[in-house]
Amino acid sequence: SQAPLLNQIDLSESLKDRYIVKLKPGVNISSVCEETRTQTVHTYKVINGFSVKLDKNELDILRNHAGVEYVAEDALVRANAIVTQHDAPWGLARLSTHERLADQNPK
Repeated sequence: SQAPLLNQIDLSESLKDRYIVKLKPGVNISSVCEETRTQTVHTYKVINGFSVKLDKNELDILRNHAGVEYVAEDALVRANAIVTQHDAPWGLARLSTHERLADQNPK
């Protein structure tokens, strides 16, 4: 059966014809690329997968490969929120200040 194609919620930020391919556990990226004649744009270390630029026919071929768990549209993601947490537990306050904190052990 064909692997699902996950769409981005906000398509204004999607990257045209770019996809993230998540492979099933134990499936080799190089083997899938060779068998489907695709070339990776980026290989991920966190998941067994890669990003790739594909036309519709290439996308269909890749989605029909038995080793593909799912394919998702690639998108531009921005993190633009600045969060300040006062009296942070576990020493997190040290990360957000350049000044010496009063509760640090003196040398």
